[in-house]
Amino acid sequence: MSELRLSTEGRSNALQVLFRNDKPFDTSKQGCPCCCHVLSAPDGTIVHRALAAYEVSVDIAAGRPYPKQSLVHLWVPAASYYLLRLKQTHRDIVPFLKDYFRHELKCDYIGPKSLLIIRNPTRFDNALSEAIAKVLKLHVRRLPDTYTKALDGSLKEALRVVQYPSVYEGDPADFESGETIPINATRRTPDVGVFYLGPGGSMGVPILVVEVGTGDKAAELENLAKWYLDIGKGVTKVIIAVAVSDQIRMMRYKVHSGDRTEGSAEIGDETNVVRGGVGFQLKDLFSEGVLRAAQSLGYTQIMSMEWKIEFREIAEVLKM
Repeated sequence: MSELRLSTEGRSNALQVLFRNDKPFDTSKQGCPCCCHVLSAPDGTIVHRALAAYEVSVDIAAGRPYPKQSLVHLWVPAASYYLLRLKQTHRDIVPFLKDYFRHELKCDYIGPKSLLIIRNPTRFDNALSEAIAKVLKLHVRRLPDTYTKALDGSLKEALRVVQYPSVYEGDPADFESGETIPINATRRTPDVGVFYLGPGGSMGVPILVVEVGTGDKAAELENLAKWYLDIGKGVTKVIIAVAVSDQIRMMRYKVHSGDRTEGSAEIGDETNVVRGGVGFQLKDLFSEGVLRAAQSLGYTQIMSMEWKIEFREIAEVLKM
């Protein structure tokens, strides 16, 4: 039996999707979500995301590796009204919605808890993510020009910093986005991802992930970080988690120094807005093969460069 349930407890316009089955799920296997939460959003958006979340949960529970993320048939009365209204007032919006569900739906799947969270970041979350992405792009641009021939060409060209926008309203312009690279079957995308595009590099998996969280997501950031390191199969090396509550707290997670192939996590730094920021060296991000190539080319110095994500620099970017 499956069930779609509307709930307004604890937050305005919150919607909860429950998936039940006569036979209990085997929760020892990753990919059996029994509950997914959609955070507060405008009514039209929340219904669309709920339908997409429901379809994703059904597909994952059925064991299909690549869940469809498209519009569900109009069988839910509450959803039918919003879909009908959108078709009447914004005839061109349905293709954008389908594209959004297929490519841009942002999910956080927490395997141990069998929880699938469909994100709806606040405008501050997005602004903070965008500012951190700009700081990382500044780091890339600051790489010494003398090393532009390193590692299969220009290292600046090989590193890509991608910030993923979110959708608030039903305006078609809001559905336009840049590059989106899913890293697993639930099409989970980080708030900010740094990709290495050289031969033997990321293959579509970020080498560094930044996650910004408020509310429920802030409480799950440690689980999300460990999940990324595990699912990254040794490619994802560093996670920066930014929890926003009474104060802003930043944590850095990375693969254990003696274990660069397994997804075991350790907390390297933890700081709050008073103490500055967190840092890491470039060598923390790359595979052993890339590091050996850098050493053979005499570029060990560049791999020891430290990047730091500082609250001061983030604040300066936010002022722009």
